[in-house]
Amino acid sequence: MYNFLPKLPTGGPGRILPLLLLLLGCVTTAQAQQLANRDYADLLTKSIKFFEAQACGPDAGSHSSNFSWRGDCHENDGSVVGKDYSGGWHDAGDHVKFNYPMASVVYTLASLYVDHRAEVNNTGNRALLLKQLRYVGDYLIKCHDSPNSFVIQVAQGVEDHRYWERPEVNSYRRDVYRINTNKPGTDLACSIAASMAVLASAFDGVDNNYRDELIQHARDLYAFGDNYRGWYSDHIPAAERAFYQSNKGKGYAPSLAIGAISLYRATGEQQYLTKAENAASSITWIGGWAPGWGNDDFEAIYQLAKVTGKAQYKNVLKRYCVALADGSEGQRSPGGMYYPDGRGYAGFSLPLSLGTAFMCYRYAELVGPNDPDYNRTRNYAFGQVNYALGSNPNGKSYVLGFGNNHARRAHHRSAHGPNGGQIDGDPTNDTHLLLGALLMGPRGADDYFNNTRSEHEFTEPALGNNATLALVAAQMVQETGSTPPPPVYENKLSNLSAPNSFNPGGNYRATINYESDGNHDVVAVLQYDGDPNWAWIAPEVRKQVSAGTGSLTFDLKPRANTPIRNDAYQVNIFIAARGGNYSTRKATQRKNNLDCVSAAPPATTNTWVYRDNFTSGWANWSWGGNVTVRDSGIKKRGTHAFKYYTNGGGAASMRHNNGKDATNLNSVKFWARSWDTNFTGKFQARWNDSSGGGRTNFNVTPAWKAYSIPKSSLGTDWIKRMVWQVPAGNTLWLDDVRLVYNTSSNRGTVEQSVSAGAEGFATEDVGLSLYPNPNSGVFNVTVTTPADRAGVDLQVIDLTGRTVETSRIDLFAGTNQLRVDLRERNLPQGIYLFRVIAADGTLNLVRKVSIR
Repeated sequence: MYNFLPKLPTGGPGRILPLLLLLLGCVTTAQAQQLANRDYADLLTKSIKFFEAQACGPDAGSHSSNFSWRGDCHENDGSVVGKDYSGGWHDAGDHVKFNYPMASVVYTLASLYVDHRAEVNNTGNRALLLKQLRYVGDYLIKCHDSPNSFVIQVAQGVEDHRYWERPEVNSYRRDVYRINTNKPGTDLACSIAASMAVLASAFDGVDNNYRDELIQHARDLYAFGDNYRGWYSDHIPAAERAFYQSNKGKGYAPSLAIGAISLYRATGEQQYLTKAENAASSITWIGGWAPGWGNDDFEAIYQLAKVTGKAQYKNVLKRYCVALADGSEGQRSPGGMYYPDGRGYAGFSLPLSLGTAFMCYRYAELVGPNDPDYNRTRNYAFGQVNYALGSNPNGKSYVLGFGNNHARRAHHRSAHGPNGGQIDGDPTNDTHLLLGALLMGPRGADDYFNNTRSEHEFTEPALGNNATLALVAAQMVQETGSTPPPPVYENKLSNLSAPNSFNPGGNYRATINYESDGNHDVVAVLQYDGDPNWAWIAPEVRKQVSAGTGSLTFDLKPRANTPIRNDAYQVNIFIAARGGNYSTRKATQRKNNLDCVSAAPPATTNTWVYRDNFTSGWANWSWGGNVTVRDSGIKKRGTHAFKYYTNGGGAASMRHNNGKDATNLNSVKFWARSWDTNFTGKFQARWNDSSGGGRTNFNVTPAWKAYSIPKSSLGTDWIKRMVWQVPAGNTLWLDDVRLVYNTSSNRGTVEQSVSAGAEGFATEDVGLSLYPNPNSGVFNVTVTTPADRAGVDLQVIDLTGRTVETSRIDLFAGTNQLRVDLRERNLPQGIYLFRVIAADGTLNLVRKVSIR
């Protein structure tokens, strides 16, 4: 929840901002049309779906059909006073039901259907929106269980904020606060009356019985608020007032006006129009802030201008909207986002920015295209909306799940799915995507955005955020049409599938999915793994693609004289310019460590024993020597290796707690090396802790080497332990130890194929590409990773192994675009290695880069 208070108006605008700032705040029509190439229909759908994730009560689980991870919660709200106040919505990332700001939210969301019924229906959102409106309408009816009483709030903000847990397991006491004739709250009663009246208008012709019920509640609440004057926040504990406080500086007029004009729209009764105009007679200026909770004057004046057509109301709107458009109302960030005076470092900016946007768009609609202020107020609205969706200095959409580069973490307990109750604790990334949520966004002073969950002024979603977002989305659909724009494609390769081995002179088939932004070639080659000359062992296969997505199959023909080697080859598939070579590549995927075998071997799968560390069930069982299970001093391609040193009489050993069936085993494979000597070791597989089959010699050198012990040499169909005997005084390093099974059996745990996408080691589906290459010291880097990664080092290494440049960044799941500029380093021309390595060892990618 956001706990700032509205800034009260202190008079009209009177300053002129620099021209540059004005231009940033108001885009031209051509720019607006260019920026409008977004799927606003999709935005509208996602912004409405968000409300399901906020559902509270015994039906929350079934109501939240778009968020399977939500369940029933707080089923007994109201039981502390013997009532049923279950249902409704959680306010933000917490679990309190604040009915004062909820009044504004319901009003805005119901207005979405009343004012933009065509846009809602044409985008297929009618049933979805009415479902949300009915859910919250039923809750408001519960809260109004007598004519002169209404529930203010369920649960306590201060107490709620002591916990960081999912609502489904939340069990703290949830108190109830209410207004009545002894504790009046004109602002709350009249605002709720307005929301229920507009709800009634939304259900007109949909469910007229429900409409009539809502109108009666709205009548009673308005009469209650008018007859018993007071401020709602005077009747909640002082500590709770910090969250949503009555806006006493504006007096009762805004609440009385919005309640009355809404009832007039729902009933057509003249008495309510008269009441609305009488209340609004004192409202001559609405600047200094933005539409939203506690600021009913904005909407009241707009509706009076729309209903009556009177100049006095239009002029109040004009003064505010034109001041926004010319930059004299509020401030603008360097990227053009509106924020109120004095709040450059306060955060919580985007809901206010979008509030000004929908008011300016409404004003432009009101006055029409012949008015001299039509274009600039409308274009101001476009600029604010598209800033939130990605047209900003950070290139980031602040709506989760919308756009190619949207924010990732939300200050939201349900979406986080915490383990252990820590806001920035496990898991690091949100367990669930809070689809459609508008975050608070960057701060105004410098467009800075901190996507950290605990930084709630940047990352918290809220009901008010999304009500505003849904309304501006409908306005943009009205402007651009409900048909989504043509899809925008990127250059991507994914899901590379290919065998682990091939035969000389045979056929090697690889399949891959592609996404292309235009007319390109997708090229597949089979080559030596790590060969500095990138020598091919099969002719390239090239296929032409156009903009779109699809799947390709490549049949590569290895030469008949290809050397028989294990872990020595790779298949490399890349998107290149039409007719271009590897230097023009735009995306790459590889599969490394391929074997060339003399005869077609049985298809195999790997069950890993040790790969930088033991896999589940395996452990160190060595004796008679010193062991370092994860030695980082000498390693193969990853981050660690298994190190064993003996003075004599011992052996390195790896043991499985249950044992592994070896009936259908093909071989045991591992990599090994010594420190600085050659020696002969002995390998043995044992069926229990002390007995095993024959011993197989293996010759160890000071360089990493692959070894394969065939099943025929093991002498056992069951493996409990594996033993490597080492002569006294020697050190043995082991890595990539695995059991290789024939795939006709489902023995063991099958290791999924890995698309390394890199010359270095990889443990997930990741990718690294550089362009252009060769270059003059300036190049673009694309890193693709399936998960967020903190503390990733970018390193430039020369061929002597010296690191000449390093920097640390965070990567987000998906595609990360980076730019590297080494010109100030004055590096000699030549070949360097560019490395991306994660501190936890789960990412280690290398590319050669040529600097000329």
